[in-house]
Amino acid sequence: MPDPGPRNVFVYLLNFLTLYLSAVGAALLTWGLADHWFEDPLDTYAGSGPIRSGVAMLVVAFPLFLYLNRVIDRPAGGGSISEPSMVKKALTYLTLFVLAITTIIDLIAVIYVFLGGDLTARFAVRGGGILMIVGFVYAYYLSDLKDPAEPPAAKAGPPPAAEQVEG
Repeated sequence: MPDPGPRNVFVYLLNFLTLYLSAVGAALLTWGLADHWFEDPLDTYAGSGPIRSGVAMLVVAFPLFLYLNRVIDRPAGGGSISEPSMVKKALTYLTLFVLAITTIIDLIAVIYVFLGGDLTARFAVRGGGILMIVGFVYAYYLSDLKDPAEPPAAKAGPPPAAEQVEG
């Protein structure tokens, strides 16, 4: 396997960092909107801080994430990072691990609040938002791990009959 090189390691690390910042920004935005839509008069912390922070993170990190994905996925020959990389695979599995932990903690929190009898719409929007963000990232990176050299799954039914040419 070829050496990934410092440039490739830098691009992959920056790509995953912008992914994490985008996910956190989306979560902050979701939580801020849930607080705004379903106000709790006893919550003195509620304000527009999470909304501003989430939007700021998304405005900076998400376009950079999309750009870095284009750099990484660009066809060979254009100075891209197209060869298979152990760095990318390791960061992808680390990301999937963090997503699994996030999902487990989110589900524990939902059950804990439900057992306490305090399942409000605000909490449901917060928990659902986190699960959606995690689900999107998880699906994206699971599809990214599939080997492009693998043949597609065989379809049910007999293979098409070859046409015979009479001559």
